[in-house]
Order: sequence, then structure tokens, then C-alpha cells
Amino acid sequence: MTEAIYVVVADSSHADIYLSQDKLHSLELQQTLEHAASRQTAQELESDRPGRAASSGRGYHGFGGDHDPQRQQAEVFARQLGHFLHQAHGEGRFARLAIAAPPQFLGQLRQHLSKDCEQVLLRTVDKHLGRLDASAVLAHFA
Repeated sequence: MTEAIYVVVADSSHADIYLSQDKLHSLELQQTLEHAASRQTAQELESDRPGRAASSGRGYHGFGGDHDPQRQQAEVFARQLGHFLHQAHGEGRFARLAIAAPPQFLGQLRQHLSKDCEQVLLRTVDKHLGRLDASAVLAHFA
């Protein structure tokens, strides 16, 4: 297996996958993953949600329970990204892993990392680094 390091810079709708062959001295963008549904507003995501009804007392209650559609979409993307990383590691594309993501999404992603990816996890950075260039990303892992 290669000694390459994957550096993942992600948020709930976008992930840049960088490769470093030299112990995090330089990064080369390998792939970008997108999850368009995570960019939709709650109103757009809820257009098909269950209805609402007046209660016998005051106010209204919803059918179908409480949920946050944007958080659900972030969870879907975290699961997809976790699966992608598991496959890439299984194929020998990287030996070590580093991840930067906003705190909430980082927590979701960590729940979906396979045991083998957890074992090779070098470092996590709980910051939103999306859309930064490779050298700026690298500075956060130094």
C-alpha cells in the first residue's frame, strides 16, 4: 500500500479530496464530491413534508415528527463520503487520512467512517476550510 495521505476538506455539501505523497508538505487536488441537496433551503426540502393540523388545544402540530431536513441531507452526504473513503482506502489509494470540516459535519462524518479509516486517521481540524487553496489548507494541518 502507498504511504500517501488523503486530506479531506468538507462541509455538508462539498468535499475536496487532496493527496499528499510527502508527509503533508504539499497537496494535489484529486477529486471533488458534491451533494446538491444539502444546498437547498429547508423550505425547498420540505415541499413534500407531512401536513399540519390544529390541535384540540391551542396551536398546531405537524404530522410525521420533528426533523431538520438540512441536517438529514448533511447526514446523507456524510454517509456517502464515509463510503467513498472506505472504498479508496480499501483500494490502497491512501495509507493515512486527515479531515477538516465544520464541527457539526465533522461529527456526522466521524460517525460514518469505517474502522479501517478511523485507524489511519492522523488528524482532524474542526473548522470550515472549504474553498481555500491547497497551501492555505495545508497551513491548518502544520
